[in-house]
Amino acid sequence: MIFISTACFCLSYFYLQLLPSEYAFEILSINTAATFLVYQFLQKTLHQHKALCLIFIILIGHQSLSLPLAMKLNYIFLLTLCYYYPRLRRYNYLKPFYISLVWSLACTFHGASVLISLQCFLFLLSLCLIDDLKDAESDRKNMIKTFANQFSPLRLRLMSSILLAKSLLILTSKEIGLIAISSFFAICLVSFFWLNEKNRRESYLIFLDGLIILKPIILMTSIS
Repeated sequence: MIFISTACFCLSYFYLQLLPSEYAFEILSINTAATFLVYQFLQKTLHQHKALCLIFIILIGHQSLSLPLAMKLNYIFLLTLCYYYPRLRRYNYLKPFYISLVWSLACTFHGASVLISLQCFLFLLSLCLIDDLKDAESDRKNMIKTFANQFSPLRLRLMSSILLAKSLLILTSKEIGLIAISSFFAICLVSFFWLNEKNRRESYLIFLDGLIILKPIILMTSIS
């Protein structure tokens, strides 16, 4: 849970460098806290404190940010909670797109660049498709159709690699060095092709969230 929150912090930090904001500290704090809260819900470990945490995050959004940003943040937060609506979760093909959309909006809502939001979305979508591999066998047994069990692992990895390549190509317009982009792309490809259905869930957490954490470390050093 801390690992996932750290990944959200790093991703938010990266896009704050591309889309600077006077509310950088507040955005980093809110995104990290909100991610922790959502995964607390997912693990059902929040118990009686969940209502208090919800109110606290929404209040932070209103008091620390400008009104337009606060409103955007609350809409994104509501989108996040909608994912846990039972009927919506039946559409398993929608899951990677929905998660990628929410995360990309949360990390780029403070800016007005559609291109950067798209870059974030494509990057996260490439990771989400690979992440579905860990549940491919159990989903197949439960007759749950996902990209991971409807496509061969090789085709899924190729799809993710293409999405990743497109997302990183967008960053070339932000004067990020090609060596840094190529190095990060190579690391991602190794992770994509190493992970498979036999790996433990913890391996997916370490590798995929680790890529999110590595992204600013590798790419930020080359921004001019």
